[in-house]
Amino acid sequence: MVTAEDIGSSTDYQLLGAYDSQDSEVIKCHMILASCAGIDGFIVSWWEIDMFEDFEDNALSKMV
Repeated sequence: MVTAEDIGSSTDYQLLGAYDSQDSEVIKCHMILASCAGIDGFIVSWWEIDMFEDFEDNALSKMV
């Protein structure tokens, strides 16, 4: 539920515009775009379980 107003200081936006990185549909779209571009693997920055109130845990589980 991120809006352009939330990140208003940014001058560059992704193809999808402002988005919530926890949104399953956004993750799916990114996976499709990556596949179409010939990308077949990802490197994920993941600190540890519960370190940042499950933010990375939730995103990683949705990607997997």
